[in-house]
Amino acid sequence: DISLPYEKDKFEAILNEMIAKNALKEGGIYMQVTRGVAFRNFYFMENLTPSVFIFCYESEILNNPAAKTGIKVVSVEDIRWKRRDIKSISLLAQCYAKNEAHKKGADEGFMVENGFVTEGCSSSAFIIKDKTLITKPLSNEILPGIRRMRLLRIAKDIGLKIEERKFSMDEVYAADEVFISAATLILLPVIYADGKAINGAKVGEISSKLREIYASELLKEAGL
Repeated sequence: DISLPYEKDKFEAILNEMIAKNALKEGGIYMQVTRGVAFRNFYFMENLTPSVFIFCYESEILNNPAAKTGIKVVSVEDIRWKRRDIKSISLLAQCYAKNEAHKKGADEGFMVENGFVTEGCSSSAFIIKDKTLITKPLSNEILPGIRRMRLLRIAKDIGLKIEERKFSMDEVYAADEVFISAATLILLPVIYADGKAINGAKVGEISSKLREIYASELLKEAGL
């Protein structure tokens, strides 16, 4: 119920201005829109002017070293609220889960609820088994990531079967390949989950191919 203060073209112009002013060549832009300035209250106040906050940062996205070395994940409890499909600035539960994963020496956590993986702390989670890509279906239980959507399309294009269903950590351990996706990560392969080696602790061929195709598409979209 937030009325956006600008049309799409205006937002895009602002983002391009941010890129130019910061001479950003490779990295990310973070944009946050909140309801606006008002007296403290719990209901949605009307006739507010939304506040827009934007910053950008440099990041090695295309040549992320972790894409070649792989990452480690651990399972953590999913303690989030019930509307995870909403991209909210209230990320306390995700931060707590990510910190738990960090304390265990992992790069990311796979959040688990009722015995099944929902998603990563700050990413979407995928497994590959017998040339079938498996990921949790969209619902209020996960965030509908753009990378997730694109990767499912690319997977179909290269002939993978797609299963959008729940999967357990036992299936993660037994998977042929495991990977995560996120906005500024594209795709990162998982080689260890809860200390158990995935694919002999080697980056899988399918994960690498999916990332390569996606990266190529990003370059074309950027006119590079």
